[in-house]
Amino acid sequence: MDAEASTQPMSRSRIEVPFTLNGMEVTTSIDPAERLLDTLRYRLGMTGSKEGCGEGECGACTVHVDGIPVNSCLIPTYQVRNAQVFVGDRPEPRELPARVWRYAMRRVHARRRYDRRVGAGKPGVTRNPHPA
Repeated sequence: MDAEASTQPMSRSRIEVPFTLNGMEVTTSIDPAERLLDTLRYRLGMTGSKEGCGEGECGACTVHVDGIPVNSCLIPTYQVRNAQVFVGDRPEPRELPARVWRYAMRRVHARRRYDRRVGAGKPGVTRNPHPA
């Protein structure tokens, strides 16, 4: 029986990690070696932090833990137990007040109109660099 038991892979124990994510209480069951970046992106769907270099050099994975910016690709998730974590994800439209959402959409559309106007005017400027 001992030979049979040793051929089966050992199952890692999972731990419960409670923390506050963007103001909301969260408890997740994780592998003790799981990085905070992987927990945020793949378990909780917070895709605001990205994996860039994986070494903590580029800052693409930066999140705020208790108000301090940290590289989430370098720290295990269990280290944020009972901490406040803020990820700069874009909120869903239904989470914003209606007037804020309308203002943001007006700005997006205004920028698109501006880009089209500037793009359309470029050929004329290049043909005549000194218009009258």
